[in-house]
Amino acid sequence: MTFDGAGRQLCRCRRGGCAICIVDLVEGEVEYNRTVAEEVLSEEDRRQGACLSCRAVAVTDVTISLRAETLRTVNPLMALYSAAKPTG
Repeated sequence: MTFDGAGRQLCRCRRGGCAICIVDLVEGEVEYNRTVAEEVLSEEDRRQGACLSCRAVAVTDVTISLRAETLRTVNPLMALYSAAKPTG
């Protein structure tokens, strides 16, 4: 994995190898038109509703839930905005 100067993980894989894009499938069905390694997404993970958003192809309408531990800021300016935004 690659990290930037602030310790944030950079996503360069785009092929299902790093699992940074893992989300929970709440509703619907997906399939994979390419093999996904068992080490990245196990059968147990799939049964529990996990899917790789970079590789999953929706077969039906789907609803997903993002995992907070894998969220990252795509636009660095948003990180500055979030840090400067007053709380409460």
